[in-house]
Amino acid sequence: MEGAHVGVVVHSLSHNNIGRVYPFLRAMEGVPGLRCTLVGWDDGGGLFPLLDGLPWPVVRLAGPASGPAAERALAEALAGCDLVHCFKNQAHFAAAAAVARARGMPLVLDLDDWELGLFLEGVARWPAWRRALWGLPITRRVAAALELEQLARTAPAALVVNSRALQAHFGGQIIYTAADERAFDPAHADGAAFRARVGLAADAPTIGFPGTPHPHKGIDDLLEAFASVRVAIPQARLLFVGVPAHNPYRAQLAATPGVVCTGYLAAHEYPAAYAACDVVAIPQRAVTEGVMQMPAKLILAMAAARPIVATSVGDLPLALGDAGRCVPPQQPRAMACALTELLEDAAQRGRLGAAARERFLACFSLGHVREAMLGVYGQLLGGGR
Repeated sequence: MEGAHVGVVVHSLSHNNIGRVYPFLRAMEGVPGLRCTLVGWDDGGGLFPLLDGLPWPVVRLAGPASGPAAERALAEALAGCDLVHCFKNQAHFAAAAAVARARGMPLVLDLDDWELGLFLEGVARWPAWRRALWGLPITRRVAAALELEQLARTAPAALVVNSRALQAHFGGQIIYTAADERAFDPAHADGAAFRARVGLAADAPTIGFPGTPHPHKGIDDLLEAFASVRVAIPQARLLFVGVPAHNPYRAQLAATPGVVCTGYLAAHEYPAAYAACDVVAIPQRAVTEGVMQMPAKLILAMAAARPIVATSVGDLPLALGDAGRCVPPQQPRAMACALTELLEDAAQRGRLGAAARERFLACFSLGHVREAMLGVYGQLLGGGR
């Protein structure tokens, strides 16, 4: 595989769907002779902050991410590549599959969400009048998603997924998201400085939720649990990291006593953000979206040696093992009890944090992703160009 050139294709370079791509690109930095080029569409928002400082070239495309124009732009951007690694089966995947087929390049599809499920559960939350008004566009969207699902089962030479639920639905090989063990070394992360930067008191017991808020991530359950925590610990704070201004929860969070919000951060800022949290909460709901996903924040919190309270949804209990606390989903009282107990017990927090870091190093470092992906690439490229 010496000298191989991988074209990494994403739908948007401006969106937080880059979260799974980033650790993959970091993992590939240490492979002798391997080159990566990141290709994606710029929707006008500029590069997502996580991409700052990556050593790989980035090719920005304009216009639609599907159709003949997208295929032509992608074919030009992928000139000289030996393999296409496409993240997510959104509209751009059809263009990537067409280019790979025309060029005779192996295609790897990487899934961390069930796109059709995300759409259908989102529509289910709409009021009836809106579903009736948008009936035809919804039907077309579902039809397009079903076509992409069929393509996902037939076009890739290899399929990589991020959860057992996705594997059960699509097949493929599970390769969990990773984190940089050196960047997240708790010995070097300055949580105190991050607290000062965002206005958190140095001694405020702080629960962290690093990630973009969405209903399936249990935000409403967490807010209800936090209200109970504040009864027992009035000085407690809840820190949300990565909440853009357009997020539907932003106004509600800003109006909730004890809640502190930040927008998206650059990659080098996240270790300090995690270090600022006394406990990390992952209140994933037992709905399709929640079960299909494997939250990256779990891996990052483990890397940062943070004690974790997660719900027993999807792969969370499997990944966490005995290195954290699991509570039933959609039960704010249980979440509140576990969070309160940990905030009041520094020794237990220390034990769980150390266990989480140890489990991370054993299972989820960049080296684990590198080894697994090189195994996939090696099978497709035959060990060399």
